[in-house]
Amino acid sequence: MGAKFENVNSTRSGSRGWREWLSSLGASGRSAGERLSGWIDDHSEEIEAVLGWIAVTVAVQPRLRQLRARWGTDPEWAFLVSRLDFVNGLALMVLLDEGAEDEVLVFLERALANPAFAEKLGDEMDEAPLASHHRKQLRAGLGYVAQRDYEIAVPLLIVALEGAFVEEAERRNLVERAKTKIRFTETSGRDGNMGSIEAILEPLGLDETLDNFLRRQVYGGRGNGFRHGTAREGWRQKALSLTVALCAFLDLISESDETLLAEAFSVEEGVEIAQRTVLEALPNLGPGAQASAAKALAS
Repeated sequence: MGAKFENVNSTRSGSRGWREWLSSLGASGRSAGERLSGWIDDHSEEIEAVLGWIAVTVAVQPRLRQLRARWGTDPEWAFLVSRLDFVNGLALMVLLDEGAEDEVLVFLERALANPAFAEKLGDEMDEAPLASHHRKQLRAGLGYVAQRDYEIAVPLLIVALEGAFVEEAERRNLVERAKTKIRFTETSGRDGNMGSIEAILEPLGLDETLDNFLRRQVYGGRGNGFRHGTAREGWRQKALSLTVALCAFLDLISESDETLLAEAFSVEEGVEIAQRTVLEALPNLGPGAQASAAKALAS
C-alpha cells in the first residue's frame, strides 16, 4: 500500500512538474514574443526596406524580361548600364526601351555635364599617363560639356580621345610609328597599318560591351561626320557618349575596381530622377506597396 501511495504521490508530483514546466514555457514564450516584438520595433526601417525591395522585384520582373530580350539584340548601351547601380541602370534601360531620346539625354546630362564631375575627371587625367596636348584638349572639352556647349566640346574630345587610345596601344607595344603611319607590332597579333581607331580596340583587350559602345556610339560610322567636320546635328548625344568613353578610358588605364561612371551617377539630383523613372515604370501597386517601393528605391 505504501508503495502504491508513493507512486500516486510521485505521479501527482510529476503532474505539478509538467504544469510548472508548461507555465514556464508560456512565460518563456511571452518573453520571447516580447523580445521579438522589441527586435521588430528596433529594425522596422530595415524590415520595411526589405519588403519594399520585394515589392520592387516582384513588380519589375516582367519588365526586366522585356528589357533583357531587347538587350540581347541591341547591346550598344549595355556597357553603361552594367557600370551603374541597380536603380540608375534600370532607369536608363526603361528610358531606352521607351524610345524617350530627350529623356535619356537629360538623364545623362544630370551626371556627366556636372561641373564638379568635370573637375573630378580633370584631376584623374592629371594622374594618368597622357600626352600633355591630349590632357589640355580633353580638359577643355570637358569644360564645354559642363557648360553644355556641345558643338565646341565634341571636336576637342573626339580627336584627343582617339589619340589617347592610340598612345595607350603604343605604351603596351601593340602599335608603333613608321613615319606618318602607325603599324601593328608582332605583340598585337595583327599585320599592317592601323587603318582606324576601331582596329586597335580588340588588341587592347577591351570588354566586349565597351567595344560595342565605342564602335556604335562614339566612333564607327556614326562618329565619322564629327571626326571629319561634316556633322550638322547630334552634338549633345555625341558629347555625352564621348564623356562616357573618356570615363571608361581612364578606368582602363588606372585598372581600378571603382568606376568613374558609378560615381558620376551617384549625384543626388540624378538619383532622384532615376527613382522617379523606375516608379513610373512599375505596374499599378497598392498604396502600401507603392510607398514601400518608393522608400526602398530611395534607400
